[in-house]
Amino acid sequence: MGVEKVINAEIHSWSSVKVNLLGRSIVGLKGIEYSDSQETKGVKGRGKKDIGFVTGNYAATGKLTLEMAEVEALNKLMTDGISIYDIPAFDIIVCYRTGNELVTHKLKNCRFTGQGRTGKAGEVKEFEVELPLYVGDIDWNA
Repeated sequence: MGVEKVINAEIHSWSSVKVNLLGRSIVGLKGIEYSDSQETKGVKGRGKKDIGFVTGNYAATGKLTLEMAEVEALNKLMTDGISIYDIPAFDIIVCYRTGNELVTHKLKNCRFTGQGRTGKAGEVKEFEVELPLYVGDIDWNA
């Protein structure tokens, strides 16, 4: 596409990632995963090869991994009988900065779909909580 690669320049790295969730920047972010896909299927006709294709449903998915204190703070915001699953759909903004370039992705209409805790004897590390997400759409050029 006519873009030359620059050698020995700063590239996107974990240290540049910023995530904004429910109006605040998440400090205890340990990991984020998100992806989308478009169902595509070949159409057969005479012969061995596809004569075309059809497309089906779009799907997006995501997962946040947070330090447990972040999740506990979120849970404490909920009143009796309300859980993080009751939070209205929200967007997650993910930004990567490299030099003067800012790459922004928007995960739209997200909902939490689970949470759990796991720990093991002998581990010397903080608790991490995986929060799987329903993601309605991903804007890769937000």
